[in-house]
Amino acid sequence: MSFFNKQELAGILTILLLIFVVSFISFQASLRRGRDEQRISDLDNLSRALQQYHNSFGTYPPSLETGKIVACKSDNPIPIPDELTEINDRYVFLLYDGRACEWGEDPLADYYGNTENFMDYLPIDPANDKGIAYVYISNGEEYQIFTHLESQIKDKYDLGLEERNISCGTALCNYGKGSGKLILEKVVDEYQNDIRDRLIVE
Repeated sequence: MSFFNKQELAGILTILLLIFVVSFISFQASLRRGRDEQRISDLDNLSRALQQYHNSFGTYPPSLETGKIVACKSDNPIPIPDELTEINDRYVFLLYDGRACEWGEDPLADYYGNTENFMDYLPIDPANDKGIAYVYISNGEEYQIFTHLESQIKDKYDLGLEERNISCGTALCNYGKGSGKLILEKVVDEYQNDIRDRLIVE
């Protein structure tokens, strides 16, 4: 029986190590692509649900600075100021009487429970355990939802959005969806002001 000499053994171990490294890198890339595909799908589904919400109530749910959707029942609502009590505005009402919904736990639903859920539960980022999170921004008239794609997927990764430096948890947001033709590189209110200015000029 012949045995490998030291040089041959070192060569075999080197080849096996290279195969392992290449396979590991490929596996990790596949996992990243899978998470990114899930994020894109989540934002597509949430976007459709938000549009259904708007179709039913004429407004999008409010957002908090933390990037959460305010559409859930609160155990301790803030008293609505007297000057706002006569306003029949769901957006204003939720800001005071609602609470931020938790990603991955709460549904997107009618606050009063008069309609079926628009989503049975809000999606949660597949890398939430690593601190990456979805971000929702809305002023009632328009909305933007953002996420962080780990891979620079062609036609998805948005460098202009990344330059806004919006934090999707522990990473910068670089992909998103918005209502109508909303430009994601602009803040919601800035976009609306631009539209109003153009209308005035025209």
